[in-house]
Amino acid sequence: MEGKKATKGFKLAFGPELWWGANPAVLLKYTRKLAKFDITGMFHEDIAQRSGLQSSFAVPTPKTRKAALSVSRKFGSFGFDLGGLWAGAAT
Repeated sequence: MEGKKATKGFKLAFGPELWWGANPAVLLKYTRKLAKFDITGMFHEDIAQRSGLQSSFAVPTPKTRKAALSVSRKFGSFGFDLGGLWAGAAT
């Protein structure tokens, strides 16, 4: 789902398998321009652990929670990007 008007920049994805072999999860993304900075935050949480193996290529990963934050700005022809990642086991 993608936000419009007041929620522009907001995106939400959820489902039993967002990509091949993934645990059921929720993925949120929000992008906004503040002053001259482009700021993006993402949050991902597995809501359940996949149980059965579908094939030998997709071994289920443990249930996890992840977050990321990115800030960028242009100064003429020079671009500045700063980001951070956090990940941990969901309990």
